[in-house]
Amino acid sequence: MSPGDITELAQSDEVAFRVHFAGPVPPSRELYWRGPVMHEFDGHTWKLAYPLSYGAPTLLPQGAAYTYTLSLEPHEHRWVFALDWPSRWDLPRGRLTSDYTLVQPDPVSQPIDVVATSHTRVQSAGR
Repeated sequence: MSPGDITELAQSDEVAFRVHFAGPVPPSRELYWRGPVMHEFDGHTWKLAYPLSYGAPTLLPQGAAYTYTLSLEPHEHRWVFALDWPSRWDLPRGRLTSDYTLVQPDPVSQPIDVVATSHTRVQSAGR
């Protein structure tokens, strides 16, 4: 991801995913959708760090849990958008990386629906 990429993305009218909440919708300030997390910067471009380890550090849920169905359009990557911070999902073989990105073993090559539960407010279990 380089300067200008976000502008192009923001101006795109392509659908990346749709969401239907099973109950109340979180406040807009809590609607953070985690996708790929860029860790490496060379002074011009942000890149994903590979390999990422599995087994995200434990987080303690704070406040309400939100259950939703995320309908994800195909893309060439293994990551799946999820409302921060996912605690459950029905994605076969889906796992959280150490930076809390939900991934599956293979790229998303066809539309998928994922039912997930997230807590938008958490606390580190290490504190």
